Amino acid sequence: EVRDEAQEDLLALIERHGTALDCTPAARSHALLARLLVHRIDRDGSLDKEQPVYFATQASMHARQAIELFERAHQRTPQLEPIWLLAELSRLGGETRQAHSHYQSLARLGAYTARNDYRIRALRGLVCLARETGDAEGVSTLLRDWASLQTPEESWELAREQALWLLGSDQAHAALTFLWTCKPTRSEQTLQWQALSCSALRRRGHLAAARRTLESMQAEHPGEWELLTLTEALQLLAEGHHALAEDRLQGEAPFESWSARGRVQALALLGEVQLAQGQASRALAPLRRALREAQSWESRRLGPGSVSGEWLGLHAVVLAAQAAAESGNALLAATLLEENQARHLGRALHNSLQTARPTAGPRQVLQAQRAEGAGILTFAFGAEFGISVHLGPNGQSRVQPIELSRSQLQRAVHRLRQAILEGDEFRAQNLAHELSTVLTSGIGSWAHDPASAPSKLRIVLHGPLAELPICILQHAGMPLEQAFELVSNPSLWGTRSRPTAAPDWSSLQWRFLGAPDSTRYDKLPAALNELNTLSGKLPGSSLHTGIEFTAEQVDAAFTSRDAVHLATHLISDAACEDAELRSHGLLLGQEQVYCASAVGEHSTHSPLIYLGACASGAGRRVDGEGLLGLARALQSNGARNLIVTLWPVSDRGSSAFAAAFHAAAAMGSAPSKATAEARAHLREQGHTMRDWAAFVHLGQD
Repeated sequence: EVRDEAQEDLLALIERHGTALDCTPAARSHALLARLLVHRIDRDGSLDKEQPVYFATQASMHARQAIELFERAHQRTPQLEPIWLLAELSRLGGETRQAHSHYQSLARLGAYTARNDYRIRALRGLVCLARETGDAEGVSTLLRDWASLQTPEESWELAREQALWLLGSDQAHAALTFLWTCKPTRSEQTLQWQALSCSALRRRGHLAAARRTLESMQAEHPGEWELLTLTEALQLLAEGHHALAEDRLQGEAPFESWSARGRVQALALLGEVQLAQGQASRALAPLRRALREAQSWESRRLGPGSVSGEWLGLHAVVLAAQAAAESGNALLAATLLEENQARHLGRALHNSLQTARPTAGPRQVLQAQRAEGAGILTFAFGAEFGISVHLGPNGQSRVQPIELSRSQLQRAVHRLRQAILEGDEFRAQNLAHELSTVLTSGIGSWAHDPASAPSKLRIVLHGPLAELPICILQHAGMPLEQAFELVSNPSLWGTRSRPTAAPDWSSLQWRFLGAPDSTRYDKLPAALNELNTLSGKLPGSSLHTGIEFTAEQVDAAFTSRDAVHLATHLISDAACEDAELRSHGLLLGQEQVYCASAVGEHSTHSPLIYLGACASGAGRRVDGEGLLGLARALQSNGARNLIVTLWPVSDRGSSAFAAAFHAAAAMGSAPSKATAEARAHLREQGHTMRDWAAFVHLGQD
């Protein structure tokens, strides 16, 4: 009632004191104006579509002015609120990178001024950013930091976030146990607690208890239509009352008037209900609409956010592909999987190529690959089950449901990797056989004719598969890479046509870089010997090691049309901190670091980059996007082919693989084939699985 009058008074204070020696009154006025505007955006339901944007712009301006004036007055603590407001405005406006930076600044200043309340606000905002992008690892780390400042019993917000993380990690029993120790007292918090408890009970199969919890929600909070409708529809679906669930979603309170998040969740749920009733064609429409609306929201954000993060869930992507397949359209099923996973790679790749017109979308790429005689195998894994789609080059196709959830597959891949790293090759082979039964059974009968050359198969490594050494998988009783000419990639987007055709692999010019001089990290004599030996065997190659291994040389190599071979440490470094990519980089000469985030500063034109560093294929795991690190940065920036490692390799194994790879490449083998030939050579020479299975080709050849 007094907002307008208060704003006029504050503006008058700013006019009087803005240029005065004591600018504190003006600084506080700017801060309070920003707070009032944000409050109005949040609470005033009468605003039209344009007003929130205008008020957000004004609030941001006042917050920045407040920070500037507090800086002039040498006051640190009063800067906390305007920094927090800038972070909130950036997050709500979809400016992920800016929001992350503001929250980090808020956390540092909160620690410096001993204001834990603002440190908690910063962590809360960072958790929201990480959850929206599906960064489960980041959420887990941030929640631990938050719990060091508060206990879940003291803060329902912390308890809610921890329960959401447990549910998102498919730990329903742990979530339920945790929720019972953190029951809140406030009415609106009780509703959230009941909804989370209901979800955990359903996932544990306790449908009667979940029904009783739902009935309590309905009795105590009858006006909360959106949450109650979604919760009841999910309950009816779990109980097998599919028609009733559909009626509930399309009843007296249609979800068209709900929040954007609630509407998308309702559309996805409606599609799932119709699919459960055997109405695949009907289910496809609401599921595709849910994905489109989620993508529209995603497109307004700057970060690596994915529709398959917490906002919608890969479950909806899997359901949409299943509906398309049951409608008889396997090509559409594969297209939906590719359109809704690793989208950030597609956008970044398009930008890096700077094409005048949009590059081909997934459907066109799928059709082009089939026309060229290649099969495609792509996957998606949700919270409950997964799906694989195989498109053969002769028009055959097969869609295979996979009875493994995302978390189950992650655990299976982790067990396989551990067996390899521990040297237990017998156990690793057994685990690989189990995974092969699940993952490669969807490949059609056309795939292998022993009398002919291996068929080309492009396998798309979505989700947990990005960390899987696919070379040890099998098909029809033989290694997968012997049954096929195998090309793998974290996304079909990475197989788009480039402005230039594939080069003559045998005539590439090579640039060899690495073996930095360092006192902080282990010396790399084997890498130096490797680089010297290889460069000496390849006429026209260049060599830069020790203090000559600089950022300028790396930039020049990546932006050239030459092939690049790097042999150095991949290290974590605070200077490489980035909102999207893992905070790691290449160790250069004179203790410098070439961060993964620096890749995007110049377009990458190299047709082949060999990343000879420990676990060079690693990255921050983001649900629906994959592993975001140095390798993904190079691919996003236009690198055509990469050779990376999944884990650290011995010096002996690394040198042997490099020599075998270059020998195969010199004979004209494409990078994918040269990688397979080098792995086979190491096996024949008696190297351990830990050495040869670590090397992976990513790209399009």
